[in-house]
Amino acid sequence: MEAITAAKLTAEEWDRVVNEMVSDGAPLKDEEIAIAAQYLAKYFGPASAPEAASKDSEKGKVPVNKDTAKELQKALGFSEEEANAIVSYREKHGNFSNPDELKKVAGLDPKKIEAVKDRLEF
Repeated sequence: MEAITAAKLTAEEWDRVVNEMVSDGAPLKDEEIAIAAQYLAKYFGPASAPEAASKDSEKGKVPVNKDTAKELQKALGFSEEEANAIVSYREKHGNFSNPDELKKVAGLDPKKIEAVKDRLEF
């Protein structure tokens, strides 16, 4: 178990691992897969490494209207596709003003937004 959690996988990588576990018989419902992957990424992902944690605490909230896709991906534990979707939506429709507006982004799980909404800066 320690070798797995020490891997510091991204949210996308954890999602693949959890899906593999479900394929192998782990008793998770579809809606629980994303939640489990997000939890694992938060506590056992790259952002949980000491150097990343100190950078996050210096930065404070995540500015969703200013950060690049890579910054959003790293800070929020979203997949590359999810972070790119946020930036694309922002470029087409303008800045976000609250978490509910982020839920309009196609391909972004509203549960992931709920999980990080207190860390978002608009």
